[in-house]
Amino acid sequence: MTGLVYGKRVEMKLKILIFAIFVVLPVFQTAHASVDWFIERQIELDSQPLDVTTSEDGSLMFVLVPGEIVVYELPEGNIAGRIAVSRVFDGIEHSQRQNRLILKSSSSRALRIIRVDVVWKITTDGLPFRGPRDAAVTIVVFDDYQ
Repeated sequence: MTGLVYGKRVEMKLKILIFAIFVVLPVFQTAHASVDWFIERQIELDSQPLDVTTSEDGSLMFVLVPGEIVVYELPEGNIAGRIAVSRVFDGIEHSQRQNRLILKSSSSRALRIIRVDVVWKITTDGLPFRGPRDAAVTIVVFDDYQ
């Protein structure tokens, strides 16, 4: 009978050891990671950049240079527009919730908040239309029968 009890104890210890090896020990192991990177694009600027921020969706990049904000479309890197600002501003942030640019100055106690509205140009050349071609407002309807 003692041999049977001893055998069950050994069997129980063996089960605990196997449990520890496969379940408990992997939790305490350290993980090592590496980072892969590559240069996606390099944009040559006319002026020294003071600060940079991007839109929430990453489609626009706002580069603050002395006297203006240059707006780039990403990932193409095309200039989408320019916003003239005072040269006292040397920092820029993008407010994600309200789509606003916040300019700050380290030399004065000034902040400027600029609301950014993206206006998309849609060409309707060659498409069916109704009304005069030179109308002040054009309404474009996108439809899918499926």
